[in-house]
Amino acid sequence: MVKIIFLHPDLGVGGAERLVLDAGLAFKSKGHDVIYYTNHHDPSHCFAETRNGTFPVNVVGDWIPRSIFGRFKAACAYARMVFAAIYLAWYVIPAEEPTLIFCDLISLCIPFLKLARGPHRIVFYCHHPDKLLSAEGGFLKKLYRAPLNWLEELTTARADKVLVNSKYTARVYKDAFQKIKDIPDICYPSINTEFFKSAVPKAIKEILPIELTDLTAELDLEEKVTLMKSPRDLEKVSLLYNCKALIYTPSNEHFGIVPLEAMYYSKPVIAVNSGGPTETIVNEVTGFLCEPTSESFAKAMCTLMTDPELCRKLGEAGRKRFDTKFSFEAFTNQIEGILTRERQVISEARAIEYEKKNK
Repeated sequence: MVKIIFLHPDLGVGGAERLVLDAGLAFKSKGHDVIYYTNHHDPSHCFAETRNGTFPVNVVGDWIPRSIFGRFKAACAYARMVFAAIYLAWYVIPAEEPTLIFCDLISLCIPFLKLARGPHRIVFYCHHPDKLLSAEGGFLKKLYRAPLNWLEELTTARADKVLVNSKYTARVYKDAFQKIKDIPDICYPSINTEFFKSAVPKAIKEILPIELTDLTAELDLEEKVTLMKSPRDLEKVSLLYNCKALIYTPSNEHFGIVPLEAMYYSKPVIAVNSGGPTETIVNEVTGFLCEPTSESFAKAMCTLMTDPELCRKLGEAGRKRFDTKFSFEAFTNQIEGILTRERQVISEARAIEYEKKNK
């Protein structure tokens, strides 16, 4: 058993948060000791594992503002993570002596974590280069982002190991960080199947007032369309269980965890033929990969709705693909394999140091 520390900016509810928690669950299932540090944690807006005692959560640096008069959010996020990294390097790491420190989203913390004594290894999970997520702006925006973008590449290179969530993100990573020669490892996310196994699906009938309501009324589809905003976990499970197929519309999605959830329930997925879904969905085998047009999606939807046997066949193939390539067991094996390799590096470094001292 080894000790693993996770450092994440905000343990709220999102894909990045789900990934780091699933990584923690994977390590814990192998008997390792896992602890989380974060800049912010709201028990009323988080995943259950961070409030029910599954993992200890420590908040550091939440007193630093998230923005200055509504601006400079990225700089403030960087400052919050740097403060947390310095705190860990000075107080936590020397005392806890972790084997692995797992951080993500903000790479600026990495050099400060490396200041801590000990042979620990730092793994950085790059969901997507932050420099590419910033909206375009004028001269002042570019002037503001330039040092942040430069620091992102410089500090990402300091990680002992970089992971990405898909081959697509690996290509984007290499294009964005051309000065970094090391190739990142691909670690596909999974889903917390234990929750899906234990959840009891329910009927979904609630209609919430959101902006698509007017369009639904205009098209006279009110009796055929149910609009839901931010469904809770049990509602999401119920939707996936009761649906015939899943429509996934984002283009150039980094990975996309929702298609995996549908595949777990043996539902075919219709998605855009770009980004992560091109790696999770096999066209005309587990679903359809379409051009990002209404006509292309409508054709795929019509094909499934008029051929129930095809719908069932694609769904079953999707579940088999999930079990083989994207199951939580496969994810656990990936994570444990990474830890094993990093422990081997530590052992070799210790052996070299021992030889030097005894010459």
